[in-house]
Amino acid sequence: MGGVLALMARFCTWYPSFLGRVNQLLLGILTVAVTLLYTNFVTAQTPPTITLSVPANSQFEEGEGNTTVVITATLSSAQTTDTVIDLSLAGTAKSTDYTVVTLPDITISANQTMGTAELILNPVDDNYFEGKETVKINGTISGFTVTSVDVPLIDNDAKPNFDFQLWHSDRSKRVSSYFDEGETVNLILDVVLTGGVFEEDQTVTITAQELSTPTVTISEDIDFGEGNSPPWEITIKAGKSSGTRKLSFIIVDDEENETQEFMNLVVNLMAAGEEFTVRKSIGISSSDNPLVVNLNCGYYPEYPGESFTRECQLFSSQKATKKYTVTYNSKNPELTHDEMTFTLEKGETKSTKSITFTSTTVIGQWHFLKVLLPFP
Repeated sequence: MGGVLALMARFCTWYPSFLGRVNQLLLGILTVAVTLLYTNFVTAQTPPTITLSVPANSQFEEGEGNTTVVITATLSSAQTTDTVIDLSLAGTAKSTDYTVVTLPDITISANQTMGTAELILNPVDDNYFEGKETVKINGTISGFTVTSVDVPLIDNDAKPNFDFQLWHSDRSKRVSSYFDEGETVNLILDVVLTGGVFEEDQTVTITAQELSTPTVTISEDIDFGEGNSPPWEITIKAGKSSGTRKLSFIIVDDEENETQEFMNLVVNLMAAGEEFTVRKSIGISSSDNPLVVNLNCGYYPEYPGESFTRECQLFSSQKATKKYTVTYNSKNPELTHDEMTFTLEKGETKSTKSITFTSTTVIGQWHFLKVLLPFP
C-alpha cells in the first residue's frame, strides 16, 4: 500500500509540469500556424508587380524621324501562365507631338519574369518651343500593379528671347524718362518674343515692384484707380510673337520734398517649363523740389547812356515739374532794364526773352543779377 501511495505522490508532482510543457508546445504550434496563415493571406491580397524600363540613353527627338525604344517588363515573380501587358502613352508631350508607328503589347511567357517590345514613334518637327517634354509609357493588366517609365522628347526649336517695351499712349515714342507728380500716366506695354513662338496661348503677368532705395511707396505714391491695381495680364496668342495692353495710373501729387524715386515693372511668363522675367524701372520726379535756374544775357552796357538789347535765356539742368514764374532785377540801380519775368512751363528747361538794358554810369562788364522770385 505504501508503494502505491508513493507512486501517486510522484505522479501528482510530475503531472502539472507535464501539462505546462504540453501547453507551451501547443501554443508554439498555434503561433506558427497563425503566422503562416497571415503570410499566405497577405501574399494573396498583394498583387504581383511589373516594372517597365528602357535603356538609360533612350529618347525621342524632333527632326529625327522614326525612333525605336526597347521597353522591358520585369515581373516580381514568375507566373504559371503568359502575362500580357497592354501599353499606352501619356506624359507632358501631347499626342499631337508625335505619330505612333508601333505600340505593341508586352508578353512575359509562363514561368519567366521578363519580356520586351519595341515602341516606334515619329516626333512631329514643328516650329514651336516646347521645352522639356516626356512620353510616359504606362502598362495595364488585371490583377497586377504596373510601374510606368518616362522617355524624354527633345525639342529642336530654340528658346525665344522675351522682352517688353513701354510706349506713350499715342505710340509717338518709347518711355525713357521720368513722370511727374500729379501726372496721369497712359502707357502701352508690348511684350515681345524673338527667335521662337509657343504652340498654345500664353498668359503674361505684370506687377509693380518697390525697390530698396530710393523707392516709390506704391500704396502712397501711385493711384491705380478702382479695379485697376496690378497684377495685370497680357495674352500672347498661339503662334504669335507679341501681345499688348494699355496701362493707366496717376502719380500722386503730395506735398513732400522727395528725391527722384523709382519703381519696377516686372513682366513674367511661365511657358514650356521655363520662366521668363524682365524688369524695367520707371522714375518719378517730385513737384515739390526746388528748381535751380540760371540766367545768361551776355555783356551788359559799360558807359553812361549806353543801351542795347540782348536775348536773355533762363535755363535749368532739370525739367520743370510744373509752371514756374521767375523774376530778376538788377542789383545796381545804375543799370536799368525792361521787366525780366520768365516763365518755364511744365517739362521745359529754358525760356528766352529779349531785354533792353541802359547804363547811367560806368559799371563794367559781366554784371550779375539777383533772383528775387525764384519760385512760383
